[in-house]
Amino acid sequence: MSWRFTPWDFEVATQTRERYGAKKMAGLQLQDWGVTYDEMEPFYDRFERIAGTSGYAGNLNGEKRTGGNVFEGARKRDYPTPPLKDTHWMSKYRKTTENMGYHPFTVPAGNLSQAYVNPLGVSMGPCTYCGFCDFHGCGNFSKSSPQACILPVLMRRPNFTLLTETEVLHAVKHEDGKTVKGVKFVTQDGVEGFQPADVVCFTAYQMDNVRLMLLSGVGEKYDPLIGRGTIGRNYNYQTCSSVTGFFDNEYMNPFIGGGALAVQIDDFNGDNFDHSDLDFIGGAGIMGFSPMAVRFNMNGLRPAPNAGEAMEGRLCA
Repeated sequence: MSWRFTPWDFEVATQTRERYGAKKMAGLQLQDWGVTYDEMEPFYDRFERIAGTSGYAGNLNGEKRTGGNVFEGARKRDYPTPPLKDTHWMSKYRKTTENMGYHPFTVPAGNLSQAYVNPLGVSMGPCTYCGFCDFHGCGNFSKSSPQACILPVLMRRPNFTLLTETEVLHAVKHEDGKTVKGVKFVTQDGVEGFQPADVVCFTAYQMDNVRLMLLSGVGEKYDPLIGRGTIGRNYNYQTCSSVTGFFDNEYMNPFIGGGALAVQIDDFNGDNFDHSDLDFIGGAGIMGFSPMAVRFNMNGLRPAPNAGEAMEGRLCA
């Protein structure tokens, strides 16, 4: 799923204080990012062009558009590829939430909805909704992972080398201890090596980024007792809750799916609703999704009495 932070996300402390007063912030570690959504918008746009992100803008230069996310920050232009198609379940969720007065939209996705050539000249194919994206690479070049949309260009450069089956253990500091000069790595055969570098980027997602920075001795480790330090501060991951529903006499066709194939409402996300009488800030998106189409092990089976051979026959049919 190819999300942008909202304007509220970048200025959560300021906007919470201005709307609800400083008392609302008591006991919370709130801090603005130091940059605004408007400053980041061109970089989001650049990323989406390279990734071929599929979607439909709900806020195009300030114009709110039905079918997109009307709660998102304003974008200068639409997504590079159209939104993905609805599965039956997504269509059902979309219609239900619309009838309830909410604002459903197709989640912006790193699954391309059509053939696309990105600004780097990489040709990418349309998603076939096979549903194996979450745990596998994409043979169609339809998923905007680096190996699909960036590495093909880098591999043509004579000064670029990609080490596969290799793991970085930590960065290595200069003798002064202030900057790093490269990384120490280990191959699948257990051979350790050192790669010198003028610039080292930690891009292993936030969980491993913190781990690598701690192992590398980069930055000041957060101490919750005195509130000092930055590395590991507010260390957490997204919390997701889900419900599985069964619908009589309807064919959901769960073999059709995509890694980011979903419809969502943001009416209860961020500060999109009034928190004046609530003891929390923020919220969450609520989605109906069809992400994984691995036929047996990723889809629940409705319990039924006397399943036995009858159920086995239905599964193998």
